[in-house]
Amino acid sequence: MNNFWLNVLVNVIIFFVVFIGFFIFYGKSHNWFKEGGLIYEWWKNKRASIKEKRKKRNN
Repeated sequence: MNNFWLNVLVNVIIFFVVFIGFFIFYGKSHNWFKEGGLIYEWWKNKRASIKEKRKKRNN
């Protein structure tokens, strides 16, 4: 892999780390992860759905 593609790969990885960090910062500052927040409610419904599927599969 030549130097150009190595730099591109490093920059893409850094971009995704910064993007995810910004998403987490923005979400925490707008209470997305607390009860009643966007991510909290989505994850709660997702877990309930998974538990329901497991319950149906085991019966």
